[in-house]
Amino acid sequence: MKHFLIILGVCWLFSLTTQAQVARIEYFFDTDPGLGMGTAVAFPPSFTDGTISFNADISLLQDGFHTLYIRVKDVNGAWSHLQTRPFIKTVISAGGTAEVPLNRVEYFFDTDPGLGRGTAINIPAGTTGGTFSQNLDLSGIADGFHTLYIRARNQNGAWSHLQTRPFIKTVISAGGTAEVPLNRVEYFFDTDPGLGQGTAINIPAGATSGTFSQNLDLSGIADGFHTLYIRARNQNGAWSHLQTRPFIKTFISAGGTVEVPLNRVEYFFDTDPGLGQGTAINIPAGATSGTFSQNLDLSGIADGFHTLYIRARN
Repeated sequence: MKHFLIILGVCWLFSLTTQAQVARIEYFFDTDPGLGMGTAVAFPPSFTDGTISFNADISLLQDGFHTLYIRVKDVNGAWSHLQTRPFIKTVISAGGTAEVPLNRVEYFFDTDPGLGRGTAINIPAGTTGGTFSQNLDLSGIADGFHTLYIRARNQNGAWSHLQTRPFIKTVISAGGTAEVPLNRVEYFFDTDPGLGQGTAINIPAGATSGTFSQNLDLSGIADGFHTLYIRARNQNGAWSHLQTRPFIKTFISAGGTVEVPLNRVEYFFDTDPGLGQGTAINIPAGATSGTFSQNLDLSGIADGFHTLYIRARN
């Protein structure tokens, strides 16, 4: 049997934040051995950025899913962020080709019944791959969200990896159409009060779908981030899936405009120090909004991933 790396190319583009000369390029698989402890990659003298081609040694890896990591160090001792590529190491036939005829393709839903115990899909004799048409039997699964799994076996007894497709099974009217008139459309915020317990939205008589205009009552919710949920029910009693929209409720000036001048814009990293305790950003006097340029002070944070937060006060 012969092992092959299933991966989209081995040419990598390294882009550094500075144009400093590269001192080391290294890679490793799955678990970080520590800075400078990976496998070295050869590169041209005075290299600063570009594309490096190399063969990664996968001989010690087990078959299955893995992740290749690559990083770069410059002559100043600064390391780049890790570049990653997931891949599969798998076995194909000794002849160096995967073109072994298939003798079974099968599918199942949600739970694996075991190799060879799924529902068979008809395939032409001698086929090694292709597109197969099959009517799937959904009679044994309930309405709702499910996952379809498909796999194939060749004549050498080797199974493919599972292919998956999430889907929804739902009921439409007996006449073969979902155009059943609606008898309720309702909305609520954040927490589901139960089917039929939301706030009703006015809909035209006989409507089966459409765009409905409604002023939403926000008086009962606090300022801040919220989620609006909307759903519909038809005359057969079937409810739609929830439609969602995140939004912010905030206070504006009594004059009915948000054009109140700002008196502070501030930023911080990772952890909120409290309102007004961030690092101030310089803003023009009288500005109500706009784009402000600021050099951020990174001296107090460690190398690695961080989140920048910015807020303004009028």
